[in-house]
Amino acid sequence: MWILILVQAIFGLLVINGFPISLDEPYSVYHAQSEIPELLAEVNSGNNAPLHFLLLHFWVKLFGISAFAVRSMSLIIALFSTAILFQLARKFFSIKYSILLVGLFIFSRLNHFVALEARMYGLFTLFFMLILWSLWGFFIENKKNWFWLAIWNVGLMYTHYLGGVVIFMEVLLLIFFWSKMNPAKWKMLLGTFGLSLLLFAPGIYLLIEKTLSYGSEGSWVPAVQWSDLWTNLVKLFNNQLTLIITLVAVSGAIYLFKTSQEKVKKERLFFLVFWSIGGYFLLFLISLFFSSVFFIKYLQFLTIPFFLLLVYVLTVGFENRSGRLNFLPFLLLFFFAGSVKFIPDVNRETDKLIEYVEKMKTVETIIYYSPPHYDLTLAYYIDPVLFKQSKSIRADLSTEDYHAIYHADEILIDKKSLIYIDFDADMLYPENEILHRLDSEMIFESVASFKGDFNVFLYRKRDV
Repeated sequence: MWILILVQAIFGLLVINGFPISLDEPYSVYHAQSEIPELLAEVNSGNNAPLHFLLLHFWVKLFGISAFAVRSMSLIIALFSTAILFQLARKFFSIKYSILLVGLFIFSRLNHFVALEARMYGLFTLFFMLILWSLWGFFIENKKNWFWLAIWNVGLMYTHYLGGVVIFMEVLLLIFFWSKMNPAKWKMLLGTFGLSLLLFAPGIYLLIEKTLSYGSEGSWVPAVQWSDLWTNLVKLFNNQLTLIITLVAVSGAIYLFKTSQEKVKKERLFFLVFWSIGGYFLLFLISLFFSSVFFIKYLQFLTIPFFLLLVYVLTVGFENRSGRLNFLPFLLLFFFAGSVKFIPDVNRETDKLIEYVEKMKTVETIIYYSPPHYDLTLAYYIDPVLFKQSKSIRADLSTEDYHAIYHADEILIDKKSLIYIDFDADMLYPENEILHRLDSEMIFESVASFKGDFNVFLYRKRDV
């Protein structure tokens, strides 16, 4: 286990500074700097739950807001997850196959990114693992762990409101294991419910409010398509080649099982199928009929039951085979490691973009950017002091001649040159007309492109 933790640590540390703070990270870091009442007010006004923000609040007070500092908290959470996952795996598998499972987790493209991103998804996955551990202990091993199950459930809910889906699945699981319940277990379950309700009481109103708003207004996630069932499954297993190889390995294991005298442990198989395939299709159905949540980051925690199910099938087919056949499943690790992408595809090169703009601008240059929500990302790299102290980032950026715009009508052409930073504005605002107006009213000079479909355009004012 400690060797696996060391591998996870080295793997994370090698690339923790390998790509800039971007996407939703600046939002988390900026608001984590606020005083707690202000932080909670901001978090509660959106679709975020507060726990990760509170933890990050105390973390940045101690270690600052550098990429290494804010991401190191996520990496430490990933190290705990590695340890917990190994212990969970030992409930199902031998040490050898437990190593295989944790290896798949470490070299999962999604989990690798989550292990570094300064967001809440790694913490959500950690609580989910602990819930699986507690549920297995409660239903199968007859452990009296009702207290910890309540703690993990509340932690999950305070990390992300998607935890409501997990709680709903726990209720469904209770129905399936109804025959295993007895008066003592019902009493413990009542204790779990009561303690969870007490600890989550401050968040119940917000959970209901968010659920109703998602139902009436929808979410920012695009409407689900049937093709997403395959697309997101590919992402859960790194890429299409790795998924196909995984399916071949599963087919081989099933064939070997049918030709052997091995027996399937039905409770174990059901538990793993329920949480992996069952959870995957439940989130798809919620997206189809209620509000779209079938987004790969929201599905990331399902890598845990999917990998558990995969390794269980492989053990049934291969574990008791003699010779090289017994080690054949471990070839999967090479395909996962080869497809993990050390620097994630979400690398946006925002730091290089801002460095380029700062070199280009003069006192006769005005700068516009769109969409406006990139103000926090700009401030993080333009002026760290402003990022730490400003209570109105967008307004303070305008004093530095960085102006946020939604549409071409907001542009004022009053200086000799104009820089337009296009953060792929057409994706969110396809009718912004910004480039159309600049091309018609100014002289185009140059354009520089950066990862993330970001472009920096330079225009010169027409001579009058």
